[in-house]
Amino acid sequence: MATKTNGAELKAFYNDDAYWLKTPASKTDDIWHEDLVLMVNGVEQADDFSITEDLKDEDQVTIVDGVVLSNRDDFKGRSFESFFKAWRKQQDTVYLAVAVPKDKQDAVRAAILAAGGSIK
Repeated sequence: MATKTNGAELKAFYNDDAYWLKTPASKTDDIWHEDLVLMVNGVEQADDFSITEDLKDEDQVTIVDGVVLSNRDDFKGRSFESFFKAWRKQQDTVYLAVAVPKDKQDAVRAAILAAGGSIK
């Protein structure tokens, strides 16, 4: 089943070097993905789509397919979706996309900031 997220959360996941086990000393990535299929704002993206360069924080993303592999003996290959879900479960932050009436925008912003959130 496809998992929905937004651009901000997917970029945070994708750039989490500790989770992807990227080490500066390594000449190759310890964990990588292949055959990734993403729907962004309802449109399937081409193979050359870059999460870090092309994705906007507010984009609505559906993870459709993909696999995560590793050269480590202690890592079992799994779907990109399940790897993302496991990362999401470990986080203490959630990423929201909200829609509010214009006349309530200031109140919603104030509530988010008062609760310790941030707005990008």
